[in-house]
Amino acid sequence: MFGGIDTEKYTGDIVYLPVQTIYNQGKNPYGWDLIFSSFSTHNATNDHHLTLPENSQIELSSYNTFIYLPSNIITEVAKGVDVYQSPEHQFWEINCSHSQDQTTYLSFGLGTKESGIAVVNISLSALVLQIYDDVGRPLYCAFGLQNHVDNEVGNPEPNKYVFGTIFMEFAYLIFDLDAQTVGVAQAILNANDSNIQELLPSTTTTPTTAVTPSPSTTIQTSETADTTASAVVTATIRNSARSMYRCPWYCLFCTLVIILLMYI
Repeated sequence: MFGGIDTEKYTGDIVYLPVQTIYNQGKNPYGWDLIFSSFSTHNATNDHHLTLPENSQIELSSYNTFIYLPSNIITEVAKGVDVYQSPEHQFWEINCSHSQDQTTYLSFGLGTKESGIAVVNISLSALVLQIYDDVGRPLYCAFGLQNHVDNEVGNPEPNKYVFGTIFMEFAYLIFDLDAQTVGVAQAILNANDSNIQELLPSTTTTPTTAVTPSPSTTIQTSETADTTASAVVTATIRNSARSMYRCPWYCLFCTLVIILLMYI
């Protein structure tokens, strides 16, 4: 969606966070860096809050599927669930039975006290990815959190944080190119209702501190999530009213040329 926001597709407040870095391929942005401030795991019996390095940043990347974190953080997560690093597949794997886990979830906090903190919750069941062989037989289940690997040397990059489409499925995101901010809220997957409102250009954004959503109402599971990220990622790009709603001069010129050619 361009230039609009659907208020029925998210819950809680939208928190507008300042972008630290924007990665571009030509004129097309593909990665946005935000401050990663908190990370915790929750289940029916306890909550576990992990310590992050100061000023940690994550890259929102539609080019990646997994959530890439340093191995020491994933090791801490593995203490609470049946996650292990497979020497055979060079992957973090998880017991496939967790695909039915309806109580455990992970909370990711983005932003700072100054900008506001946006919290996105992801159920553990959504982080269980079944891997199949060439003929469709199930082999094992990959964990949605993995170590980022340097493709040039094949070694893990210990301080690389990349949040791919698994994360973006559960976050309602508003990319504001003019203000260089990203609005973040908890997405409602498979929402049937719709209420689209136009986003007008603004010079200032008032951040709002989001309250951590209640698991009973906002945690989406693998049973309710769509099977493809493209169907559930809710992202709005706002790049000023002029670029969204007005045709530039060269567009009008091309239109006139086409009309003239039709009568020649």
